Amino acid sequence: MAAGLRAVMKYVLFSCIALSCGGAWATVTPAPAPGAADWAEWNRSDEQNFTAIDHGVWDGLLRRYVVEGHKSGINRFRYGEVTPADQAELDGYILGLTKLDPRTYSRAEQLAYWINLYNALTVQLILDRFPVTDISRIRIDGVEPWSAKLVTVAGRPLSLDDIEHRILVPIWNDHRVMFVLACAGLGCPDIQPRACTGPNSRELLTSAGRKFVNSDRGMSIAGARGPLRASRVLETYERDFGRDRKDFLRLMAHYAEDRKALYLLGYKGDIQYRDDWTLNAP
Repeated sequence: MAAGLRAVMKYVLFSCIALSCGGAWATVTPAPAPGAADWAEWNRSDEQNFTAIDHGVWDGLLRRYVVEGHKSGINRFRYGEVTPADQAELDGYILGLTKLDPRTYSRAEQLAYWINLYNALTVQLILDRFPVTDISRIRIDGVEPWSAKLVTVAGRPLSLDDIEHRILVPIWNDHRVMFVLACAGLGCPDIQPRACTGPNSRELLTSAGRKFVNSDRGMSIAGARGPLRASRVLETYERDFGRDRKDFLRLMAHYAEDRKALYLLGYKGDIQYRDDWTLNAP
């Protein structure tokens, strides 16, 4: 993700806001995404360490508060129902993660660590300011939530952008990561109903990719001749993971159901990228 999942989505000013929880799309003028650079200090692991990082608290919170099967087809998070005790558990879980140095774990455990930390921080951001209807409107010390330094890991202050664009994207170079970083908007990939772990990461990332690409908010076909409409979370990845548009659409077709896959493989027109930052609450 040499730029990263929601990179353009995050750096967006709305000219009009999504109108309802029914998923109306906003017209936007995206600002440039932050540059991605491999922070070499994070690019190491200990493959002889077979210890698993405990994500049980986060997994329990997801199982209690993620709503699957919503009529919109988008997973929701019941922010307004989180108890003070559960919010304290979330805070403690994040604090516990920050006390670890992920570089002393295997690469598989590191991947789960960073994905879960990113998503848990996003939920924490919203809970600390709830009720909010749009995470993109939050400001922390005058900056957007993705740019604010939220935690310190191994002595390095980190933002959500740092985790995504300077650690996950360049070090793993795995396009599937974009499908599991839940940025809390209706136009984002789903928040998953279980925590990522070393053993389940491969299946979780792939299944999340299939669901997102096959959803209308991920990629939708407007008539026999197009245009093809897609979530803006995919726009940066078009540049990151494809030599050209045809190559990128071939990659997305790998996750698509038969009819959509055939359409993507033969599509030669423009892609209309869209945003919806309406909060993914029920």
